[in-house]
Amino acid sequence: MIEQTIARLEEKLRTANLSPAQRDEVQRLLVELRAELAAARDAGVRMPVEAPVTDEESPLERLGQSVVEFETTHPKLVGIVNRISAVLANMGI
Repeated sequence: MIEQTIARLEEKLRTANLSPAQRDEVQRLLVELRAELAAARDAGVRMPVEAPVTDEESPLERLGQSVVEFETTHPKLVGIVNRISAVLANMGI
């Protein structure tokens, strides 16, 4: 899933109207993201899976808990994804 999303993003970037500097910046961040994902996999880190459903928690509460857990356990990945998002947003993408 993550690899497919990155591949789709790379394909969109190939056809996007970006300056060479913008294209280089996003490509560099994607390389960094792929490296961090590979390191996480090599270390045996698993990506989050849906937590068991309880009657006391709403789907929104479970999502919030998953996000907090992921941010805690994968701070570098979260940081890279946040930087990619900010760069794309600043480009109007």
